[in-house]
Amino acid sequence: MNQSRDSQFEDLLGRFLEENLSSEETDLFVSLLKQDSNRVAQLRDQLLTSELLSRTFDTSRSVSAFAESLKLRLEHSDADANEFVESIIEKLPEPKVVTFPWVRSIGIAAAACMAVFFSAYFMTLAPSGEQVATIAFASDSAATYKTTGETPIQTGQKVEFDDGLIRLDFANGAIVTIEGPASFVVQTGDHIDLAEGTLNAWCPETAHGFKVTTPDAEIVDLGTTFGIATSQGGSEVAVFEGEVTLGQNDALSPRHLFKGEAARSTIDSGLTNIDFDGSPFEKTWPVTSGILDTEGSIHPSPPNVQSQLYDYESDENLIIFPEKRNLQLTEKVPFEFRGPGDHAIQEKQPIKTFKPKASKRFRSYLLHYNPVGKEMDSPLRNFQGSVTFDNRIIAIIADSASLRATDEIFQSEDIRFDRSRGLETMHGQGDVIDSINISEDRKTLDIDFYANSAVDQIRVIVAEAREKEGE
Repeated sequence: MNQSRDSQFEDLLGRFLEENLSSEETDLFVSLLKQDSNRVAQLRDQLLTSELLSRTFDTSRSVSAFAESLKLRLEHSDADANEFVESIIEKLPEPKVVTFPWVRSIGIAAAACMAVFFSAYFMTLAPSGEQVATIAFASDSAATYKTTGETPIQTGQKVEFDDGLIRLDFANGAIVTIEGPASFVVQTGDHIDLAEGTLNAWCPETAHGFKVTTPDAEIVDLGTTFGIATSQGGSEVAVFEGEVTLGQNDALSPRHLFKGEAARSTIDSGLTNIDFDGSPFEKTWPVTSGILDTEGSIHPSPPNVQSQLYDYESDENLIIFPEKRNLQLTEKVPFEFRGPGDHAIQEKQPIKTFKPKASKRFRSYLLHYNPVGKEMDSPLRNFQGSVTFDNRIIAIIADSASLRATDEIFQSEDIRFDRSRGLETMHGQGDVIDSINISEDRKTLDIDFYANSAVDQIRVIVAEAREKEGE
C-alpha cells in the first residue's frame, strides 16, 4: 500500500468522523475506501467505537430522529430521500439506536456509496450476548462467494439481508447456510429462529438437538443434513441425510422425517407429506457442504440424497459432491497427489500413503464424470475447471485402484463401479495427458483432463476444520 496515500486516507478518515469533509473530499474518501478492503475495516472499527460510545452517553438518539434529520438534508436532492433513508433504516439491528450526525453533511451520491459499506456494519452489530457462531462466508449475489472474515454472531442477534448467502459456523460444530431474502435471530448456540429465508444445516454429533423454528414449524436435528425453505406461505423441510423431528406449537407430538423425506408445514393446514425436492437448496447446499465456488466444466451436483448423486449422468459437465465428513481416520490412506503445484498423471503413477493424525478430522468429495447412456466408443472431450473448498486439500486420489481401496472409507453409499474410473496417462491419441493443479493455499483444485465414454472420478480429501499455517 502506498504510504502517502494511506496517510491521506487517515487524514480524511479523521476529518470525516469530525464532520469536516467537503463534497470533493468525500468523493475522494469513498474512492480510497473502494480501493482497499483494509481501509473499509479501519472505517468499520472507528464507526463501531463511535456507536458504542454514543449508546453509552446519549441513549436519546432514536431511529426516528436519525431518519428525520437525514430526510431534511436530502430534501433538495434529485434522489428519493424517503426511499434512501428507509434503505438505511431497514438494516439497523435492535435496539434501533444510531448516532451518526456526519451523514447529514455528505451528498446523496456519496451517501449512497457509504450505505453499501454501512449495511455490512449494521448487519453485524450485535447485542452484548454470548458469542456462539461466526459469519464464516458471505456472498453479495447468488453466484459469487467471498470471504468476509470470521465476524462474530451473538445470542439474541437479528440478521436481515435481501439477497446472497451467509454461512454461520457454530461453536458446537453445526454449519448453517442461509439464502436471502432472509430474516433470522440466533436465539442460542443451538437455536435459530428463521422468519424468512432458505436454510441448509449440517450437524455433527456435537450439535445433535440443533433447532430451527419458523412461524409455523419447529425442526430439531437428530444427526443430519437438512433444508428448510420458509416464507409467508409456510415452510418446506427436506432431509438429505439422517433424521429430524418436525412439529408445530399445538401438535401433541412431532413427526419424524428420515433421509429422502420431505414435508410442508402451514398454520392453516398443519403438516403434510410432500415429494422430496432438493432444488430450493441449489445455492445453500454446496456452501454448507464446504464447496465455495466452481468454475468452467465443474458444477456442484444438484442437491439430493447420496445414492442418487453417484448415478448422476451428464455429457457436458463434471459434478462435485460431498461424501462422508467429520471422519477420524485410523489407517494409512493411499493417494497420488498432495501439496501445491502442477501434477501430471505419469505412465506408472506411484501410489503413496499418508497416516492421519489422530486429532484431525477429514471429509471427502467426489469429482464425477459419467456420460449419459451405455458405454460406447466416442471421441475424446476436454474438460477444464476448478473447485474451491472452505478448508485445505489434504490429498488427491486419482488412480482406479486407489479409488476402489478407499471406497469403503469415504463412500456414503455402498456403490460399486465395475469400470476403470481414475485419471489416465494416455488415451490412445498421442501425448494427451490428464493433469491437476493445487493452489498455493491448498483450497482450490484446477483440472484439465480428457474423457470419452468411461466414468472418470477424482476423490478429494479435505480437512474438516481450518488448519493453522505449518500443519
